[in-house]
Formats: sequence, C-alpha cells, structure tokens
Amino acid sequence: MEFKSMNKYVLYFGRDINDQDGHLPGYVTDIMWADFMYRSIDPRFDGYTVQQCEGSWQGMKEATIMVTIMHDQDVDFVIEKICNEYCSRFDQDCVMVERSVVSISFVE
Repeated sequence: MEFKSMNKYVLYFGRDINDQDGHLPGYVTDIMWADFMYRSIDPRFDGYTVQQCEGSWQGMKEATIMVTIMHDQDVDFVIEKICNEYCSRFDQDCVMVERSVVSISFVE
C-alpha cells in the first residue's frame, strides 16, 4: 500500500439552539441541517463523512453532528468560514474543530 499525508478536519456541530438566557427554544432539525450542508459544505468539498452522535457542552448533553473532511491542502480558512456560517445561522457560540495530519491509502 502507498500512503500519503492528508489534513484531517473533524467538525463538531451542536444541534441545540439556545436563547440569551440559556433556555432551549429550538433545535437544528434534519431538514435545517441538510440545507446547511447543501449550501455551505457541498460546494466547497467533493466528499466528507457525517456522523450523528451525542456530546456534552458545559455539563449539558447535546445531539451533535460530526463532519470529517480529508484534504491534501491546508483549508483552515474554508473550515473557519463554514463554522462561522453555522454559528451565525443557528445562533451557536462555537463549533469545535479538530485538525491533524494523517496518512491515508485508498485500497482497491
């Protein structure tokens, strides 16, 4: 097998929508998420992986969508733009981003 180095980005999108008092007035639905992917992620990347999971933020359990993107270039600026769009659109405090360099191989 031949391996090559790639940048691996893992983005953690919380689905709860909080108001300024910390109450939960809403939730990012599957339809809202699909529209966000279509408008913000799909045009920028040829492929990525989406996983539904549960996370915890400041002691509160929260449904979370984890998106993994592999890219052979530094795309920090693009990732930051996607996160900013999500925060703005769904009134989020932040999106957690994990970045690492990994070795990958496509096995046929």
